[in-house]
Amino acid sequence: MVDLVIATDAIAGNARQMRSVVFVSKDIGYLFYTNDLADIGYVKTTNGGLTWGSFVTINVNAIAFDCWYDQWTPGDTGRDIHMWYFGTAADNVIYNRLNTANGVLAGEVVVFAGATAAGGRGTFVSGAKMRGGNLLVAFDLDAGVEHGTYRSIDNGVTWTARTDLIEATIDQCFVFPANAADPNDGWFLYQDASTDELTIKTHDDSANTNSESAALTMVEEGTDATGQYGFSGSIRHSDGHLIFAFFNAYDSATGDFLVYDWDGTTATALTAITTDIDDMYYPSVYLNQDQPDYIYIGYVGKSDGLEALTTGVGVYYALSKDRGVTWTKDIAYSTSVTDYRQSWAPLNGERFSMFWADISALSVVTNQGNSKEFGFTPLNNYQAPRAVGQNNTDIISVSGIG
Repeated sequence: MVDLVIATDAIAGNARQMRSVVFVSKDIGYLFYTNDLADIGYVKTTNGGLTWGSFVTINVNAIAFDCWYDQWTPGDTGRDIHMWYFGTAADNVIYNRLNTANGVLAGEVVVFAGATAAGGRGTFVSGAKMRGGNLLVAFDLDAGVEHGTYRSIDNGVTWTARTDLIEATIDQCFVFPANAADPNDGWFLYQDASTDELTIKTHDDSANTNSESAALTMVEEGTDATGQYGFSGSIRHSDGHLIFAFFNAYDSATGDFLVYDWDGTTATALTAITTDIDDMYYPSVYLNQDQPDYIYIGYVGKSDGLEALTTGVGVYYALSKDRGVTWTKDIAYSTSVTDYRQSWAPLNGERFSMFWADISALSVVTNQGNSKEFGFTPLNNYQAPRAVGQNNTDIISVSGIG
């Protein structure tokens, strides 16, 4: 099947969108993006990505965005998509929530009232739902001037400041639920621009303190709309581990495409997808939770290094069926090659589907024919009883979903 253009009004600022794709079933999916009016919103499919509906506006003058689906959190059976964003209209970090069962937005809540919001390489927002139900968000409104870490214990109704783990540089991070004794602890996959390092910071909810793992080398690329997000991750529900992938340099002939497994204490290197290859970037990690040995990682640029990043690249993915010991790489997802940039995929769910930006055409593109549909039943999409392990222990509870 040929590549499918979903939107023709997307701006380059979509580079500051972090997680942007949610599939709540094999058929129903949401793509969030910023249009040429700088409005943040979404389009929806009900047939697995064959066709997409009209753009639904969430907010105007958006700069940065992130989302988290309830069922990306281990053990969660909710149906809400949590969203964090900010723009130049009010200079505030805002939280909103979309109920995918009825399509209703909960309404905007100000997380942080800022003074100035500005686009740039160090501008970002990222949030997630913890296993215990708390929401955590980290942000940088204007490249190091205003930044913070906030928590909600009432599903986004109110927010309070926490000990800030964002440093006053153009750093960026993704927020994830931690697999810890305290189910409201959080993990932050953190790219430190000033030291060219990638670490995992752990936020201790009860103590309101932050700790940091040993550092991995990741050389920062500071160009706005180009250098964002050379790293990605997803939580494996079977053991609560964070599987993350990153490029340790941007477009470098000595750069490596690396994958790690974080268990809460140690980051264990899995087999690298490539070593000493340039013209590749923008990873996106998807985990098929029904097959915990499988890891899918999307990226832009073929692993032979012969394509030209930012001017002529295709979109591909690598697949491991043995938890990262071996990889089948350069599985073509796009059928075309041009100035593609970024890649987005759901973190898990019934459909693995990739999306990317065509910079010259200002479009968002996918290929429905190359998506992968899985037959397992998602957490809360059908009326059925379900047995779940509680916080990765041997204690099992059985509940009816309805």
